[in-house]
Amino acid sequence: MNPDTFKPQTIALAAIRPILSEDISKNKIDRIMMALRGNDPDRTSIDLTEIRPLLLEDFSEADITRIMMALKLSRVNPN
Repeated sequence: MNPDTFKPQTIALAAIRPILSEDISKNKIDRIMMALRGNDPDRTSIDLTEIRPLLLEDFSEADITRIMMALKLSRVNPN
């Protein structure tokens, strides 16, 4: 079993925009960032498990899957 399976997998909010910029439009990224920040503009990071529920109301399942795959792959391949 992978020892990282049970560790929180947080990502800096500032890192999300550059990760998504190659595959997703600026307008959609702006909407994603607003949804992730919610009512806490001082938030600096988010756990990957929190992202999907925050996006469910405003994005399709296909969009969310693309977003999650990009973010998860960026954690595996940080280059």
